[in-house]
Amino acid sequence: MSILKSGASIPQDGKGVLFQNKKTKDTHPDYKGTVMLDGKMYKLAGWIKNTQYGHLVSLSLDTYQSSAERGPIEREVRNDQDVPF
Repeated sequence: MSILKSGASIPQDGKGVLFQNKKTKDTHPDYKGTVMLDGKMYKLAGWIKNTQYGHLVSLSLDTYQSSAERGPIEREVRNDQDVPF
């Protein structure tokens, strides 16, 4: 699954994009997106905060790996022969 929205282009270096996130939990970010820095793609997340200084957006930056870079998901194979039913 690509982190970029359908039809979105890869951002230029030093630029990025944030989209409003459909939150299912309060801990999930209000905004999610990507940013390109030094030729490397990063995930960007933002949370709206109310502070003594007013409203702000707290940001988090994380490395981005495409599904091809992550490789296949390894799953544990279980032997059900020992189950007594």
